[in-house]
Amino acid sequence: MDGQIKALLHGGDPTSKKAVTRRGMTGHLREAQDDFGLRHIALTLEEKAGGGMTVVNFFNCRVPATQYDKYEEVFRRILDSVQ
Repeated sequence: MDGQIKALLHGGDPTSKKAVTRRGMTGHLREAQDDFGLRHIALTLEEKAGGGMTVVNFFNCRVPATQYDKYEEVFRRILDSVQ
């Protein structure tokens, strides 16, 4: 699944990956910088569905890397509000 997440981050290798749990779902909070100069902070939550399938909920906040520090606090509040 990490390869698919990397594709959603436009080729950005995560610079950090922290395990999280929200409402009984496990996932990760990832930070990355992509090939286009954007910096991302993304939340993924895995939800077990019927038939052995897993649904991945993906929330991504991104901004040009030079402006990331200005928005990081807001992005973290947005992702912390995901319930």
